[in-house]
Amino acid sequence: MKKILALIMAIAMVACFASVVMAADSNVVARFTFTNGKDEGLTENGSNFTYANGAVTLGAESYLTADASALKGLTAMTIAMKVKGPASDTGKAAWVYEISSEDQHSWPKEHYLGMYYDNKDNPGKFSAQRYSNPDGRPADANKMEYNPDAFMSIVVVYPEDGSIIVYADGTEVANVPQTEGFDLSLAGCIGENPHFQIGKANWENGEYAEGVTLSELVVYNTALTAEEAAAITYEADEASAPATTPSQGGDKPTAPQTGFATIALAIAAIGSGAYIVSKKH
Repeated sequence: MKKILALIMAIAMVACFASVVMAADSNVVARFTFTNGKDEGLTENGSNFTYANGAVTLGAESYLTADASALKGLTAMTIAMKVKGPASDTGKAAWVYEISSEDQHSWPKEHYLGMYYDNKDNPGKFSAQRYSNPDGRPADANKMEYNPDAFMSIVVVYPEDGSIIVYADGTEVANVPQTEGFDLSLAGCIGENPHFQIGKANWENGEYAEGVTLSELVVYNTALTAEEAAAITYEADEASAPATTPSQGGDKPTAPQTGFATIALAIAAIGSGAYIVSKKH
């Protein structure tokens, strides 16, 4: 009887995990994986892009744009990514993404959502921002450490209540509540006709993401729960790059071995539970 109960518990735990993953996946409005180069739905701006091992590295004054129409009207959202930041001694701010209706920002009256590596003012740190500023800035989720030699799983959650929550490799690293006196609704931050730029923010003539490498970027039309956001992690990469294997059609890599948590993990866990029970038997 104990063996049967152990197996039931293992299956129940896996089923719970699988339901979390499927619930999150049902809210995906955009997913870019760079498995075979530039994804459909992205437009290249500039010419400095390096596609290799299921990832893209952004070069000088080059960025990608995505269709932002699915983001209009949202009251909450989440952006999750597998990303490796640039060297910390660049002296530049490197923007992973920006969503805004502004062609050029004017400090301190900006309106945008964004995440960047702050090597201009805080070397070795990254920041996530949620701005809709009448005059002066609200608090932002910033000064979080990163390793420029390794990919990280970063999840930025924008709940309806105006807060901003950040997870790094499955651990909550920032939780900034709505700042009193500011309307930080998504509509106020991104406007009615937003652009979605991967690798550029509209400061002055543009601040880019030179040296940033992205292996995956996913947009959800909801604020993921703490459980869902923490479940988005990656297996360790060898040499800080996604593992690849030759496809049958040639030398192009197949989908990376790493990626967001999937049902495959659940199946493996079921097998593990069954194996333990059979060994005890």
